[in-house]
Amino acid sequence: MRVVVVLVVGVAAGYALRWALEARGTASGAPQPAATIAASSEVPEPRAAAGAAPWGSADRASASPRTRQPRAPEASAPANPTPSADDAPIPPEAIALLAEIEAASKDQDLTTGGGVLAMAQRYVRFQRKPDVPASLVQRLMARGAYFEEAGGLLFGCMSRDEARREYRALLAGAPSASAWGTPEHQATVAVGFFEHLRNFFERLTDDDVRATLASRDPRLRRRGVQFAADRKLLGWDAFLERSKTDADSDVRADALTAALTATAEDESARRVIADEIVAFARSSDATLRACGLRHLEHAGAKGAAVAREILDQGGADEDLYRAAAACLIAARRFDGLASESLDDACRTELVRKLGCALEEDPSIRTQVLDTLRALGLPHTGEEVGELADAAKTADAMDLVVAAAKTPSAPIDVRIYAFCRLIDDQTTRAAGIALLGDVLRDPATTPVQRRALLKEASVELARAGDDGLALLRRVAKDDANPQIRDFAARLLRDAAK
Repeated sequence: MRVVVVLVVGVAAGYALRWALEARGTASGAPQPAATIAASSEVPEPRAAAGAAPWGSADRASASPRTRQPRAPEASAPANPTPSADDAPIPPEAIALLAEIEAASKDQDLTTGGGVLAMAQRYVRFQRKPDVPASLVQRLMARGAYFEEAGGLLFGCMSRDEARREYRALLAGAPSASAWGTPEHQATVAVGFFEHLRNFFERLTDDDVRATLASRDPRLRRRGVQFAADRKLLGWDAFLERSKTDADSDVRADALTAALTATAEDESARRVIADEIVAFARSSDATLRACGLRHLEHAGAKGAAVAREILDQGGADEDLYRAAAACLIAARRFDGLASESLDDACRTELVRKLGCALEEDPSIRTQVLDTLRALGLPHTGEEVGELADAAKTADAMDLVVAAAKTPSAPIDVRIYAFCRLIDDQTTRAAGIALLGDVLRDPATTPVQRRALLKEASVELARAGDDGLALLRRVAKDDANPQIRDFAARLLRDAAK
């Protein structure tokens, strides 16, 4: 048999599972093994702890082909919400309809199941309805054709407690699990509990999670890694061991992420994990390599060799460049960081990383300043902000002064530089004086003068008498009447 799982979207934004089991026999009538699964079997992204490594496996979407996809009903309701005292009573119509479906599932005179499917479509639209017994779902799915589709629709209407019992039976390989079909079908059903029963994970005990980790199906092991990380059932060393030994690449990648999450601020543990990060980054397996590169920043100095290769090859995006730069800076290897081929985003990341490293280790001031000077003038206002932070830490605000007074610098770069100079108490007077010189310079066009005044007006007003004096001088002496009027308006606004 081939298992095709179809997700049906409900009118109340819930989920119900629709199964279509296409019976296809051999010449002797023997069933074929389970094959294609249409619905994605991806594990939902775990919640990473604050400051922990991000979980990044959600973008690996399933690419399984579909064989036949029956037309989904136009609308269906979500599975039963958790009951409460305030819930409306269950409509008698829903109770009666479930009884009709139960009777029809046992009626051997029915051959196509079309009427049963129609009843199931009506049933799932009820906002409040009785839980559907697992035995009914199993019986429908065993009969084939539209009966199976009806069972798939009703799958999400089982009670969470009964679903948990069925799930544990599937994990344990209990005799009752055979009611769900072949071993391949049973594994798909076990995954379906997580994908299509809301909050199913919350019903599992810690022992259930450990059993999920031990499953033979990698889809379930991935969920086991996620749940164990969420509940802190395992230490980082146990996750690290699984990242080295599991047979499935996706499970290994998620386990490495869980190990990083579990270390939090434990730097000694992260130094141990760094070796595995580097091994992943050098792997020929695309999944492992992507995971290693995603976490490369956490490898620190141990990742320097890989980082150097990445920068020498070029073409790294902003995130990968940030990770590579962090490794090289951690290894105190500053050579080649200020490459002319860097795009604006990578330049900004490099300046940010240099500033952070300098805050942590003032002894690298000379290397950081040499790298910043090698980068030349900032390209964007965002880069100016990072440069100003790093320059302040290094007591080298001349880097920001150079960006402000250089005529060839982009106007937005000069604006940001002036704003940072004037806003900083230690450079305020020099920044105002420099801005006055630039505004008097005949080479500064009226458009540039207006832009400088407009963007720096808040900082000038905040600067007090010196800043207001500059505005008054421009309002009185500027050669352009429009600029004089604009400066006068800024003065009036500052006085409000």
